[in-house]
Amino acid sequence: MYKKKSKFTRRNEPISLSEGLKGVFSEYRIEEKLDVVDIRNRWSEIMGGAISKKTASIGLNNGILRVKITSSVLLQELSFGKDKIKSHMNKALKKDMIKEVILY
Repeated sequence: MYKKKSKFTRRNEPISLSEGLKGVFSEYRIEEKLDVVDIRNRWSEIMGGAISKKTASIGLNNGILRVKITSSVLLQELSFGKDKIKSHMNKALKKDMIKEVILY
């Protein structure tokens, strides 16, 4: 049976808790999942309540933010402002993680 090798090895010197957590997050690819939770939590405050109520789902995969909108009129209107959505989200998250926005 193949056993996955971990990046973590025993060290003689101590490391900080934040460094250890960053290592665990990157090892188990948890950071992107936490970013999605952060995006979902901030979506209504960034985009507003009316847009938030018409949003069915939000996902992030490889820098692509996918947002399902239940109103065709709102979808058409928001499609003109994809770059603005991307910049507002990146600014609010204080990271340049969103490379593209797909509305459907």
